[in-house]
Amino acid sequence: MRHFKKAGVSVTAHCAKVETAVHSEVIKAHQLVALYNVFVKPIPTIYFFIILGINILLMFRLLSGLLLLALPYFAVAQALAPRTITLPVRNIAAIDSVWMQLKTSNIEIRNDSILNEQLLDLVQIKVADSVLTKRTQRHRSGFGWLLAPFGIHWRAITMNRVKYVGTAKKDIGNPAKPEYTEYDINVDLMAHTPKHMALVWQGQQKQKEVNKKNLRGQDPNKPPFIEPTQETAHYYRIHCELTPPKHYREQLTQWFYPVTGHKGFAGHPNFGEPRPTLGVYGAFTMDCNHNCHIEIHPYEWLWWLDVNPTKDSLANEKRWMVGLQREASNRFRKWATSPRVGLVSVPFLFAADAPNPTIMVEHLVFSDFVPEALQTLPELPADALDLNFTEMTVSLTNELKEDKTLTIRTNQPIDNEGLRMWLSGVETDGQWIKGYINIAMSVKDLYTARVTVK
Repeated sequence: MRHFKKAGVSVTAHCAKVETAVHSEVIKAHQLVALYNVFVKPIPTIYFFIILGINILLMFRLLSGLLLLALPYFAVAQALAPRTITLPVRNIAAIDSVWMQLKTSNIEIRNDSILNEQLLDLVQIKVADSVLTKRTQRHRSGFGWLLAPFGIHWRAITMNRVKYVGTAKKDIGNPAKPEYTEYDINVDLMAHTPKHMALVWQGQQKQKEVNKKNLRGQDPNKPPFIEPTQETAHYYRIHCELTPPKHYREQLTQWFYPVTGHKGFAGHPNFGEPRPTLGVYGAFTMDCNHNCHIEIHPYEWLWWLDVNPTKDSLANEKRWMVGLQREASNRFRKWATSPRVGLVSVPFLFAADAPNPTIMVEHLVFSDFVPEALQTLPELPADALDLNFTEMTVSLTNELKEDKTLTIRTNQPIDNEGLRMWLSGVETDGQWIKGYINIAMSVKDLYTARVTVK
C-alpha cells in the first residue's frame, strides 16, 4: 500500500512535470504564432505596398518628365496664342506737321536730308544712367594713365548724354586691321536742323575755349566756331564713334549695319545709299588725345529710317532700325557700364480708315537680358507688356469714332522680364492716328531691332 502511494506520488509528480512542459511548449507556440503574425504574415502586404510605392514613384517621375517635355510646347502655345488689349485714343484738334510727314514716300524722304532728320528727331531715346558720373576718361593701354593728368584724355562737354541727328558727310569707317580692343566704327554726321546745329556750335565753342592754339589751322572766327546758318550747315558736323561688342560684330554686319568688311553704307541692305541720315545718343565729348575735336563717343543708341532705294515698292512701310550697344573697348569704364538699360520710342502714323494697320517688331541681334536692372529705368510703367507673343491685337477705343484695331506682330516671342513694350501718346484728329511704340530693355551688351509700320 505504501508502495502504491509512493508510486502514485511519483506518477502525479511526473504528470505535473509533463503538464508544465506541455504548457511551456504551448506558450512557445503562441509566441511563435505571435511572431509570425507580427513579422511574417504582413510580408505580402508590406511587399505589396512597397511595389505599389515604387510604381507610384516611377509613375510620378514619368509624369514629371512628360511635363518637362511638354512645358516648352505650352510656352510656345502661349506665345502663339493671340492676345488682345484695349487702349483709349485721345482726341486732338490737329496732328503736328512733322508727324504728318511720316506719310511721305520713302523716295522723298531719302532725297530730303532736312525732312529725314526731322523725322528721326521724333524718335525718343533714354538710358537709365543718362548722367555721366565722371568728367574724363582715358586710354587704358600704353601711357594713358601718365598722360591723362596733362589733359590727354576724353573730356565731357556736358555731363548729360545727348541726342544728335545728322546726315553722313562720308561713308562709314571701320578698321581694316585685326580686331584689337579698340575697333571703332565711326561716322561724321552733319546737322541741317537748327536744334542739332546748335549742339555742334556749343561743342565747337567749348573746343575753341579749351584749345585755342591747336585748331588744325581753322579760323576761330569762321564756321563752325560761329553761330550756324543753313548756308553754313555743311561745316557743322560731329564725329561719332563706338567699338561694338566683339562677339557680335559679324552678326551686326549681317543684320544691322556694316561693322566688318568693306561694304560701306551703300552695299548694306539696311541702307543702300552712301550717305544716310542717322540718329545717335551718347556722351558728348572732346577728344583731347588729339586736338580736342568734338565727338559723341561712345554713341550707345543708333537709329535710322531704312529708305533703301531697292525697297521703294514698299512705299507705305516705314522701316525703323534701332539699336542699343555697350562700348566694348576698355577706355570708357565709367561711361559704358554693363548692363545697358535703355528705352526707344518709335513713332507711328496711319489713316483712321486704314483697313489693317500693323506694327512688326523684329528682334535682330541681342545679348543676354538682365531683368533686375530694368527697374532702374524711371520711365518704365507698371503695366508694361512682355514680348512673349507673335501677334497682339490692340483695340483702340474712341468716343467720337468706331473702335479701330491695330495689330502688333513679332518675328519671335521672347519670354524675359528684361524686355518690355507699351504704347503711348495715341491720339487722333479724326482722320489720322498717331502714337509711340515703346521698347525698353536691359541687356549685357546689345539689343537691335527693326520696327516696321505698315
